[in-house]
Amino acid sequence: ANRTIYVHSDMEMEMKTRNNQRRNVLQYAYNTYDHVAIVTEDLEAPTRRIMQSEKKLDPAHNLITDDRIRRKGAKPVQFDEQTQCNVPFETLCSVLKSPAKKIVSVGRYSPEKGHKRLIDGFVNAQKDMPDSYLVIIGGNSATACTTSCANTCRRCRAQTASFSSSA
Repeated sequence: ANRTIYVHSDMEMEMKTRNNQRRNVLQYAYNTYDHVAIVTEDLEAPTRRIMQSEKKLDPAHNLITDDRIRRKGAKPVQFDEQTQCNVPFETLCSVLKSPAKKIVSVGRYSPEKGHKRLIDGFVNAQKDMPDSYLVIIGGNSATACTTSCANTCRRCRAQTASFSSSA
């Protein structure tokens, strides 16, 4: 069998922040599978610390190309029944169509994604760019952190949308 295990997150950080992984299980999996593929170079060090071996790590670059992102970005915004947003749909669409500067982040809501840091940075940047918006789109792991972020976003002209479907 030719088996590959993909590492998408800093699992040491997952263990610290979410306490949802067991080091011995990860170490066993990393050392038992034929290949360990990391999706970004910054995952090499924490993955090696868990593996505790010099086994070769294989890069697995993101398969979502900038071309695909641009094509999807040109499509009209749609919400499904599960989508939640901290502003009315029409307001979000108006912001997206406006000439204002927009910073858009797309990714699941999770502590290691750094949404709090993104929002804090946006609040600082907004002092120099008052006609700007932060749009955060995420899903599948909304938590109290997401609610806190959404409340902060309301105060700093940021828009958040969360979804539970695979778009």
